[in-house]
Amino acid sequence: TPLYSSAASDVYKRQVELMDSGQRLRTYCHVNDAAEMLIAVLLEAEGEIVNVGGVSSVSIRELGFQIAQQLDVPFIAPAHHQDAVDSSPAVVNLDLSRVRSLFEKREFVPLDQGLRQIIEWYKYLLSHE
Repeated sequence: TPLYSSAASDVYKRQVELMDSGQRLRTYCHVNDAAEMLIAVLLEAEGEIVNVGGVSSVSIRELGFQIAQQLDVPFIAPAHHQDAVDSSPAVVNLDLSRVRSLFEKREFVPLDQGLRQIIEWYKYLLSHE
């Protein structure tokens, strides 16, 4: 599930609940960072296939905990390691060496800042329904 969908659901439900232990690692990318990389690819890659992605790797459990903290809601997750509900890979990330060689991107939007922005946006949307 994309991060924005998860955060929106958590805002609405007033709790963050994981379906499994959340041990799998995922890497997230802020839309501003993705846009910068895509522009560099369009201008510099000359038809090459280039990975575009983030650098903020975190376990699903830690991400859920951070969302719960920012929302000030309960965090619910199985205490013991359980098999994942699906067959998704244990670690998901990309090799960004090629896209980073196309331009000098040194700083990425930190995950906690991106989470705050997503949560504030959804709170705004919910208050204007």
